[in-house]
Amino acid sequence: MALIGDRHQLPAVGRGGVLDLAVRYAVDRCIEYGGVHRFTDPAYADLSLRVRSGRRPDEVFDELVQRGDIVIHASEVERRDILAVKASRGQLVVADTREQVFRINHEAHRARVMTGEAADSVVTASGEQIGTGDTIATRQNNAEVDVANRETWTVVDSSPAGLLVTGESGQRVLPPAYGNEHIELAYATTAYGAQGSTVNTSHVIICEHTGAASAYVGMTRGRERTSLTWLPSRSRLPASSGSRCSDATAATSARHTQRTPPLRRSIATGPRQSAPQLADRHNGASRTTSPTGRRRPRRAQASDGDSPEGQGRGSKRERRGGGGGGGGGSGS
Repeated sequence: MALIGDRHQLPAVGRGGVLDLAVRYAVDRCIEYGGVHRFTDPAYADLSLRVRSGRRPDEVFDELVQRGDIVIHASEVERRDILAVKASRGQLVVADTREQVFRINHEAHRARVMTGEAADSVVTASGEQIGTGDTIATRQNNAEVDVANRETWTVVDSSPAGLLVTGESGQRVLPPAYGNEHIELAYATTAYGAQGSTVNTSHVIICEHTGAASAYVGMTRGRERTSLTWLPSRSRLPASSGSRCSDATAATSARHTQRTPPLRRSIATGPRQSAPQLADRHNGASRTTSPTGRRRPRRAQASDGDSPEGQGRGSKRERRGGGGGGGGGSGS
């Protein structure tokens, strides 16, 4: 039996740590693979390995700034609106919390409705408006409906029988009962949802509490381009707000906006968080108000809405992406 994976990525929801135990007790049979195949830019491929190692975070930060991979925004509203437009165009947006995902998805849906690319057909139990033209994800395995957790679909029609969707597995009809409880907009996702996927362009939200594993996963999804969005202290915000930070002045300002900048801390090696700790943070508050004004029900599932049933079969996108980290390590 061969165990393949990247121990620097996010841990499994629930019981995990199998690879750590394997490395600890079978050192002589552990093969560390350092090849990187995901990225078109060799320089970023090398940078991803340094992000993975967590060593010399200041140097990694400076290089990200020089490359123009860090985008600074003046406010959370500005960042959300800009990322919502990018997400509505099919670019991957990796958010830090479920609340950020919900709001970006809402704005992306509204943007597509305004351009006539989507419509309001149904309102789910969580308060999301979903309709024809939307990109959605099924969030629970269901043999009768023939869908898997985290499979992504495009809604092509809506009727009393349910939502007609199409995806890599073909067409399905999602009955109203399933659609009401187990689907969500899929324009943005958390690091847990993005892990395993490979896209051309990705945008990663870096916040005060972004962990090293989440940052590493988010920073290694984009084949051609990855940008990191950040909100520094308003009192020391560089003049290049809302644009790529690419000169020494902006770099110095960004590096010193806080005593411990979130990005530098995120790419530094630190104590690993357990799956329950990560799950608690990614789930957010037990009850929040949705952008549509409805009260969102408490989610009983583990991190990012993953239930034990949902873990039995990964999504098509996750299997296609290959689960390994783009920054090297076994399983890359």
